[in-house]
Amino acid sequence: MIRVYVGDCTEYLADLVKKHDKNAYLLDYTNYKNFLQVHYNNDITVYTSLADLPKIMTNNSGRRISENSALQMIMHKADEIVYSPPDKWSDYTEEFSWNSMKLLTEYYLLEMIYLGKTVIGFDIEKESTYYQSYLNLMTTRTDNTNPNLWIAGGSDAHGVGIHSSERFGDILANKLKIPVNYITRGGSSIEYAADQIIRNDIRSGDIIVWGLVPEMRAPMANNGKVIPWTNESKIDIEVLYHETRLYKAVSSIDQVINFCQKIGIRLYILPMKASEHTWLFLTRYKQLCLHTQIYLDYGSDDVHPGPKTHQQLANDILLKIIHESKI
Repeated sequence: MIRVYVGDCTEYLADLVKKHDKNAYLLDYTNYKNFLQVHYNNDITVYTSLADLPKIMTNNSGRRISENSALQMIMHKADEIVYSPPDKWSDYTEEFSWNSMKLLTEYYLLEMIYLGKTVIGFDIEKESTYYQSYLNLMTTRTDNTNPNLWIAGGSDAHGVGIHSSERFGDILANKLKIPVNYITRGGSSIEYAADQIIRNDIRSGDIIVWGLVPEMRAPMANNGKVIPWTNESKIDIEVLYHETRLYKAVSSIDQVINFCQKIGIRLYILPMKASEHTWLFLTRYKQLCLHTQIYLDYGSDDVHPGPKTHQQLANDILLKIIHESKI
């Protein structure tokens, strides 16, 4: 049996492996080609890491001879692979990296599992939890039996500066006698709201009211956490005001509209802080929109719409719902 221990290029790996097989030896730049060429009839234990090996396979002339890395080729030859990661990797950094040794090593281990290799010490579910944080939903469905009302958008739609009972979402839910779910978040972007809508458990017969925000807002990810909107001081201003932001906004809006039409969900759009570009785009969907940019009053922070404005919004939406129900 050929047993290969895979980890990092620090002394811990040698100490660990020697406890299991005192004859185990390191595979590195100097001897890995010989290992790959020799046919072994006896049991053998080796240990190695990405840092101990070349990233590409070459011949004696330095010409590339394989699309696989040396580590991949070694694992291909193994009968059993034992993953022994360090407590802290030698290239560890608190900043996100696309090509860390840990990430690439685990990618190769996953490939071996898919190929039917015996891999010990690698918990696929545990390692994949990092990405789950990208997919967290702010809230889930309240009532599984009856239609639900969903409020999406930023701080204006959330009701910052007023009591929760004064929000247009709560007023509307009481009038319609259905539960309300807020997938709102202060400072969130259009594409962040669209993602929360499309991936949530929203069903046929539900109602969505979406308060749009400026398309310049861009969601960002940092250390496994999603930030709905990146402050202008933390990102290149040219990125936020690039035409790409407009593209992301209109495509996200169109995705939500398409989703709602296919599922049978009633969608009402409030262009609360939409730009001129977004307003012009929405003329194609004017039957879904309500005019909302003039506020009657402001909340306790003198920034967000106040109780009178929310009451008026609730009345306008309710009238539109009643009118459409009669058609």
